[in-house]
Amino acid sequence: MKILISSISATPSPFYLLREMASRKFSSLKFLQKKNKALKELNSKYWEESLYDGLELNFPGLGFFDRNWNIRKERIIEYKRSNYPFYSFHGCFDSFPKNFRGLYFNLAASDNYIPKALKSQIDVAARLSKDTPILVLHPGFADRCSKERALDNLLFNLEGALPYARRRNVILTLENMNWNPTRKNLGYLADDFDYIFRRLDDSNLKVTFDIGHMNTQVLNRKFRVSHDIEHLSHISEFIERMSKRIVHAHLHYNNCHNSFDNVQELLKRSITKWFYLGFMLWMKINRSMITNQSDLLDEHLPLNKADKMTMDAIKNLLDKTAIKEYGKLTFEFTPKKIFKFVAMKNGADMNDHMKSLEIMRNLMSPKILNS
Repeated sequence: MKILISSISATPSPFYLLREMASRKFSSLKFLQKKNKALKELNSKYWEESLYDGLELNFPGLGFFDRNWNIRKERIIEYKRSNYPFYSFHGCFDSFPKNFRGLYFNLAASDNYIPKALKSQIDVAARLSKDTPILVLHPGFADRCSKERALDNLLFNLEGALPYARRRNVILTLENMNWNPTRKNLGYLADDFDYIFRRLDDSNLKVTFDIGHMNTQVLNRKFRVSHDIEHLSHISEFIERMSKRIVHAHLHYNNCHNSFDNVQELLKRSITKWFYLGFMLWMKINRSMITNQSDLLDEHLPLNKADKMTMDAIKNLLDKTAIKEYGKLTFEFTPKKIFKFVAMKNGADMNDHMKSLEIMRNLMSPKILNS
């Protein structure tokens, strides 16, 4: 089993993302796209010092795609020369402004760019991976249409891409999403996934289960009425229903199940004041960014901060799914320091990564898994 680190978690000072967004927002700064330094900003200590087994490469902001979703060959050459151990990949998603072409990607839309965007992302994963790659995709959201129409769009887009993914030997996975009250996200709950797999049963379409995302559902008052959140029944229910379709996981911790009744207190406990103010200012400047204060509650904390119930849920995840057979899972931890300033009070430093890896490897030992 390979334990991977998200490339975002391994880049505590993501200047590359600021440069990429600035180049797309201001036409006079387009030249910055050709000087993307994301690879140099990765902290290679996370995998070169016998910590992680490899990386999950997050495409947003890395400059692999131009505005028409053509692949920049020079970027492929640069990343292949690095010989970094890339085993899974995270596709572009829909939190960015829609006019950021080559960065914004909504899988549930009916836009003409979708087929080419999917093909290009599949190609990059196939070219850079050390073995059979997993490409993680957000299901998207209903943009000016009903949820039913958005699901149909998603199915149509996937149906067109899956034959190419099979030819390129790439596994596509859909990731369950964190709760956001401001828009109609797909993939909150198992119901959406049941619908998708009833309509589209393909050996190259699977699930990436994000345990922290699932736990944010307790912030939804209606959801709490129907679930025993004190015992994390919502997590075990998703695992039972998706079962062997889950082949990969994003692991991190959040404390929503203990703090759902006081969101502001949770925010104060989680993030520093400067980071909160900076986030809200960024949202005000970029009004077209599709994100919300609730996204800050998706904490992405290291596993050494997790409670026993969460670790029991992770053990159940390994027992009941196909993750062991496919052999990859990814740690997604928010760095404690971002741009060298403390942002997440309980975020991860190197010591937290080491402790979380030790906890996970102990949990994966045959003696524990078979108990």
